[in-house]
Amino acid sequence: MNRDRLKVNGTVYKVKHRKRVFLDGVKQAGVCVFQTQEIRITNSAPFDQFDTEWHEALEAINYHYQIGLTHEQIIKLAGANVQVLIENSWLGQPRGAE
Repeated sequence: MNRDRLKVNGTVYKVKHRKRVFLDGVKQAGVCVFQTQEIRITNSAPFDQFDTEWHEALEAINYHYQIGLTHEQIIKLAGANVQVLIENSWLGQPRGAE
């Protein structure tokens, strides 16, 4: 499993974990930079980091597929997705791989 790359619709993002992440001078948990194909994640507790990684993946999906979700909608969707994925780990397994 390669956790330093994320592929979305043919675009490969480098996932970089940092002590601190800023966007326009404001500290962030993570940021997806479409122009440089980078996702920057603040080092944090594993659950928070997973939630942020998933959030930034959804930002990339939203961008590449032109879905039009607002940032607030992505926050809610990411939180709900993470909860469902953690409580139902079988969802991350292809059928027959259990």
